[in-house]
Amino acid sequence: LRTGYASEGLLDIHIVTDADIEARTSYAVKIGAVTDPAISLPMGAKKRNDA
Repeated sequence: LRTGYASEGLLDIHIVTDADIEARTSYAVKIGAVTDPAISLPMGAKKRNDA
């Protein structure tokens, strides 16, 4: 059984605040979960050191 909508290149994100993490609410409960953990995504490109 499949539900939802398939799309190329769409990213489903959820903002989790420090308050969410402290209260273990929202998607913050997925941090450290064994079965379906949240993952951290890089925010921006790393700068190369050409020196």
